[in-house]
Amino acid sequence: MKKSVTVSLLLAVFTLGVGAQINRTDVYIGGSYDIGFLQTRACYWVNGYMQLIDGISVDAIYVESNSLGSTVYTAGVYQRQEIPVNTLGDFSYVTTYRYWINGIPYELPECRSVDKILVDNGKVYVFGMYDDNNTSDWTYWIDGIRQPKPSDGYVRDITVVNGVVYMAGFHFIENTVGFWDRDPIRYACYWIDGIRYDLPNSENFYAFGIKVENGRTYVGGNFSLRACYWIDGVQSIIFNTEYIAYDKDFIVSDGIVYMFGYNPRTYYANGIPQNFKSEYAGCYTISQGIMYVGGGYYPSGRSYPTPCYWIDNVPHNLYLSPGVSGSINIKDIFVVER
Repeated sequence: MKKSVTVSLLLAVFTLGVGAQINRTDVYIGGSYDIGFLQTRACYWVNGYMQLIDGISVDAIYVESNSLGSTVYTAGVYQRQEIPVNTLGDFSYVTTYRYWINGIPYELPECRSVDKILVDNGKVYVFGMYDDNNTSDWTYWIDGIRQPKPSDGYVRDITVVNGVVYMAGFHFIENTVGFWDRDPIRYACYWIDGIRYDLPNSENFYAFGIKVENGRTYVGGNFSLRACYWIDGVQSIIFNTEYIAYDKDFIVSDGIVYMFGYNPRTYYANGIPQNFKSEYAGCYTISQGIMYVGGGYYPSGRSYPTPCYWIDNVPHNLYLSPGVSGSINIKDIFVVER
């Protein structure tokens, strides 16, 4: 469900010479860096400067901040081991996942991928895929305890507001039309504390993102090249969009719905196409009307991108710690207002 961006960095530190860091925000970016032999090391950046974590990759990040300081919540891959499967030297991988609170690890049992981490009323919610006796699907964990997924559909995103869990996804209805090839019909829907609400005009659509702002429920959906969103069940279709299918590409801020596709230079604000100057983008967020993007740019005469993040089209470097070299993998971005 989530895109990632890999960009290369030489041993030397690059300096862009562009505008100074905005003082009123802190920008957190989760990801990893390559250490060679197809291996990575988990890390995140605060305003461009690297912090290491004991793991393989930070796939999701969330930050709480107050006058006493910041608490950084991360989730991702902790360990990947090769397991022999026969005497011929063939092997498979066993991967374990964790979440970290300021670097302190906590297990995510039966987890096979992580998409999102958030905190509500002191509880840590992690959204991702589980694998239980060869059964896999999307669900969420609360403080490391896996929660059951809805029995009447399939979840693709969650959010939590004051202990109320909102989930977006789809379900199937039996097709009674015709005599042959009567496959079930997919419909987009969302759940509030386990109660399903079907979305209008959603045949063959599915919902991939859900947000709640000022008491209104926003759901992002897609079918082929027809991206759309619903506000309290009222649908708006965006025609001729690129394929938009990731919860990270659906953002709501101050009542404006932002949707991003594969083209890093185009996004949609309330359905109206907008231009963006990024060249290699993979994660987005909006804070107080300002857009923050993690990705990379191509310096003049260079064939590989330099990793950075943008604040309203102004790029800022991502640095490696002293003695560290390799390419940077960007997975998630979070902004804290000071």
